[in-house]
Amino acid sequence: MPLFLLGGALLRGKVLYWGLPILQFVPWRVLAYEMLKEGIWPLWNPFNGLGAPLLANYQLAWFYPPSWILGLFYGLGGAPWLAWGFTLLAAFHLGWAGWGMARLLKCLGSGELAQVVAGLAFGFGQYFLARINFFSMLWTGAWLPWVVFGVENLISAPSRSALRLRLLSLTLVLTMQLLAGHAQLTWYTWLFAGVWGIVRGRQILEKQWGTFVLYGSLALIWAVGLSLIQLLPTAEYLLMSQRSTQVDYEQAMTYSLWPWRLTGLVVPRLFGNPGTDGYWGYANYWEDAVYIGFLPFLMALTTLKDVFRFRIPKRDDLKFNHHIVRVAWGIILLSVILALGKNTPVYSFLYHYVPTFDMFQAPSRWLIGTIFGLAVLSGIGVESWRKPEGRMLYGLRLSIMAAFAIMLSARLAQVVLSDLKPSFATATFQFGLVALGAMIILLLTPGESVRSGWRLGWEWLFLAGVTIDILMAARGLLPTVPMKIYEPLDNLSYLRAQVGRGRLYLSAQDEYALKFKRFFRFDRYEVEESWRELRYSLLPNLNLLERISSLNNFDPLLPGCYVALMNEIESQTEPLKTTWLQDLNVTVVEEQNDHGLWGVSFRQLEGKGWWQWFTCVKSESTLSTTLTALRGVINSDSRCLIITGTQKVQEVTLPASKAKVVMVAYKPNLVDLEVETFGPGWLRLADQWYPGWKAIVDGVSQKPLQVDGCLQAIMLMPGKHTVQFVYDPLSFKVGAWGSLLAWVAWIILGLLTLRSKS
Repeated sequence: MPLFLLGGALLRGKVLYWGLPILQFVPWRVLAYEMLKEGIWPLWNPFNGLGAPLLANYQLAWFYPPSWILGLFYGLGGAPWLAWGFTLLAAFHLGWAGWGMARLLKCLGSGELAQVVAGLAFGFGQYFLARINFFSMLWTGAWLPWVVFGVENLISAPSRSALRLRLLSLTLVLTMQLLAGHAQLTWYTWLFAGVWGIVRGRQILEKQWGTFVLYGSLALIWAVGLSLIQLLPTAEYLLMSQRSTQVDYEQAMTYSLWPWRLTGLVVPRLFGNPGTDGYWGYANYWEDAVYIGFLPFLMALTTLKDVFRFRIPKRDDLKFNHHIVRVAWGIILLSVILALGKNTPVYSFLYHYVPTFDMFQAPSRWLIGTIFGLAVLSGIGVESWRKPEGRMLYGLRLSIMAAFAIMLSARLAQVVLSDLKPSFATATFQFGLVALGAMIILLLTPGESVRSGWRLGWEWLFLAGVTIDILMAARGLLPTVPMKIYEPLDNLSYLRAQVGRGRLYLSAQDEYALKFKRFFRFDRYEVEESWRELRYSLLPNLNLLERISSLNNFDPLLPGCYVALMNEIESQTEPLKTTWLQDLNVTVVEEQNDHGLWGVSFRQLEGKGWWQWFTCVKSESTLSTTLTALRGVINSDSRCLIITGTQKVQEVTLPASKAKVVMVAYKPNLVDLEVETFGPGWLRLADQWYPGWKAIVDGVSQKPLQVDGCLQAIMLMPGKHTVQFVYDPLSFKVGAWGSLLAWVAWIILGLLTLRSKS
């Protein structure tokens, strides 16, 4: 199936690009690999914002093993081949998600047809296909069935040695998901797996289910230990970010499931499709996409009868176990209620009173539980399906007539109702066509006594129907462009010269317009202009591909003081805003300009340089009071440096003096300076203050001061000095050692378990 979806594009040298691939994932990796080529660990990104952590960026997923192959592609052909590798990896994860679901169904006792149908429904349903450009979500979500499969295996371990081996396997799977780069889907997975494990554990192990809880908890803790090299730097970044306490309520409720989109379970294009005829529904298409195929959904519905079955079946084989059906439907109901977000009072209550619900936005992402539950039930429904008889046979024949009526009505409505949205008619007609094919396939179900050859032919017909349906629904959802879009740009030498050692700046208003009104519209993927113009727009983080510094930064996590500072700057009138930008060493301002060469224009600004010398300081206890104080003095050349985060003290003014600074080296994790001062004072860099940075003055290490809200500075006495600002985060070193110890323990226990088993 991945070959049907992306194989042709890959063979033609086309790659995924829409949104995050070209603005985040590819630029981040390009920077990281370039740093490695220079012998530098990719710890810090100096080219966006005032500087920001790079390795601690969770969605970079630097330590996710499957992503390591991307380094080979980058070495093969730079950014274009890196993008090709990302596209290949996306196809792989679609298949991996489907295979994981098939393995889970096999573990539950289902046959091959049920396994394949469930795998197709989960791995190639629109939850993932519509989000295929969100690589970290795809990578993380693909592990959901593998986690539940590991939980199911742990519960049913036949011996103590098997229990240890399955504990190690579950720990490894949990670790892979933790490293895949999307905390939200990882957390949702663990909650769903916990519900599954508790219900199944009590059912199978009865009084001994506490042992499973113990082993399951050990697997979780161990997985965290194995992932510490990523989790500790990310946790530090989270604590320093704009989301350190909670996501704002309105932002958290953004992309709540629009109830009308539940019609997408059977009619995926009712409100259009951004890849074909345009999407005109609420918000965007991908967040509420839930289609898994009509036949799989129908098969899932056939299991509803088992929800209310209280008599224990005579056959105790797992595939007939109604407890699985109940837990799957329970997950579906729970996830739909949570996905509705602001449309019910439930999520609002949880946001205010239950931890973790205020940490994430887009409640619609809970729908991964809906897709998971429906996929499991589709397999169970296929396994239980028999040749229709009696009322079922009558209902199918009646449904065929209804499908014909739906198709005819859709065509008539298209002609008669001139003001009808075109997608209503086309989507309804397609639904009727798919339903007609599904009913015919179900009517052709062979009986138990039919020869195996006929049975096998019907199974292939069933799979063909599901596959064609999924492919039809996926049309337009996988936009690609030639990989040459990532090739180096020409004609930027003059812009590089203008920016120099300064920064580029694009206002928030123009950035939004370029992103969402010009290049990445939610209603339609295709735009009329050349995609080469997107590259020349230098939207963040496209600047990384050109190694041009930008004051803008497009990242889900940003240093909290940087966000506050940028909000302050954006709120100012133009003269004061310009002064503030100059203070942050902005040398070029980019503006949207429909008459410009690439739809943008650039104007020169005289930045104040990447360092400034102060002989006057005062302090403010909070970031807010610091920004307020700066607002009144930012345009003064004789202002005091403001130390942030200390108890307020009297202003200290030293005799006026000057300093000469020579930059020896400016690297991502290192700023090396030779400084000569002619009096005591404070040297300020226009770079981000952040834990892990240290200043080494004449061989003596000290912590830089947090000044002017977000910047770093040190005090120097008169004379010549060698000064180095070095990013050497303790969180990374502690995390690396913690992960190393956890991996050593995992390997030792694995070897001992295999030895005892043999």
